[in-house]
Amino acid sequence: LQISSGRPAYTKSAMALISLGTAGMLLMIVQGLTFTGNLVLGKMLKNMQWPFWRMSAIAGFLTALCMLVLCYLRHTPFPAARMRKWVLLRGIFGLLNFLLLLLAVLVGGSPGDVASLASVNTILAALLGFVFLGEQLLFLHGIALCACVCGAVLISKPSFLFGGADGAGSGWHAYVFAVAGGTAQAGIAICSRKSGDTSPLWLSFSTSLVSAAAFGVLPYTALLEDFTLHPLVETPHLAAAWIALIFVLAVCTIGAVSAGSQWCPAAVSTTVGTAARMVWGYLAQVVIFGSPLESLTMLGAALMLSGVLVMAFARTPAAGAPPGPGGGRGGGGRGVGGAPRGGEECLES
Repeated sequence: LQISSGRPAYTKSAMALISLGTAGMLLMIVQGLTFTGNLVLGKMLKNMQWPFWRMSAIAGFLTALCMLVLCYLRHTPFPAARMRKWVLLRGIFGLLNFLLLLLAVLVGGSPGDVASLASVNTILAALLGFVFLGEQLLFLHGIALCACVCGAVLISKPSFLFGGADGAGSGWHAYVFAVAGGTAQAGIAICSRKSGDTSPLWLSFSTSLVSAAAFGVLPYTALLEDFTLHPLVETPHLAAAWIALIFVLAVCTIGAVSAGSQWCPAAVSTTVGTAARMVWGYLAQVVIFGSPLESLTMLGAALMLSGVLVMAFARTPAAGAPPGPGGGRGGGGRGVGGAPRGGEECLES
């Protein structure tokens, strides 16, 4: 804005710069909105008997092409040989995360309940970040994780814990898919951090290409059921509009997750991302599907958000720690919110 208006830029000492960690948390909130939008759109199109999987394949190939063109125009370095396996795994985990959570919604789970049950990723990401990335775990982190999990349980009210018929509509399939999708979400955070200095564009390209290939092939097997392509032929303009919307949501989600997971410690990125998906999911549940929220749901949301605040603003000890493998840092190199100390690694750089 300063450049476009012709005004002189402020100096670093006079301007509070946004750290990469803070920007990463904001991106994880954005991906919660776009990811939930994709889940809701998928459920709506499947109810309308549109071939959503193959439409997603088309949008995925377009996304991968755009990422490849951006990498060429920006002269983005190709991932180093030792990072390529993590880039590929990032794409596979991204595919599994979206596929499993969408399946959970399609078999009867609500977007908010699915995001709640997928909160298992916060625990897995914290543990995996400690083991593989050298990110420290403090007592406050345990409190935050417990608050997030307890809040998720109160919000979803699964029938296997609360009894009654609250979860009877979705059945155990939705629970299994949601938990498995949460596990894949933890894998996204770990692979993004292990990819080191690899550009988020390559991470996004990997996810888009892997997802496009899977969504284009799996409907022709017994693993995924898709409807016929007749709606695309009969109403091409409407089909193009739906594919364009899927494309926009996919670009925003994949790009935000890739950059946000890379700029934040694993526990922070997954906690903020899960909370964002829960909030947006329940908002869609109320506004779009007309399901009212109960008192236990609001209490669970408050617990979840309090856990997010504790996780985001907790700080690791100031003592320096050696960089973790794959470019990840130990807790001493960054605050838990991902904020660099001493003005390092800010967006202006």
